[in-house]
Amino acid sequence: MDILFTHCAGLDVHKKTIVACVLLSSPEGVQRSIKHFATTMAGLETLDAWLTGLAVTHVAMESTGVYWKPCSMSCPAIGKSGSSMLGT
Repeated sequence: MDILFTHCAGLDVHKKTIVACVLLSSPEGVQRSIKHFATTMAGLETLDAWLTGLAVTHVAMESTGVYWKPCSMSCPAIGKSGSSMLGT
């Protein structure tokens, strides 16, 4: 399978928590990191700092209802220029 995005993340957004998985690809292989974050402002700021620190360029989110909205509006790393956001 071809690698399309070398620094990407998937977010599973729930009412009180966000499960984030980041995949970082390099010639040596793929590194996977999974972390849990609260949906509070402090949790969203921590998520944003983590995504920014890992140079994530593309984010896909899965959420039931409207729980994805605060996440997408409060995390500049998700909405920064050049990144993509996919919501379901």
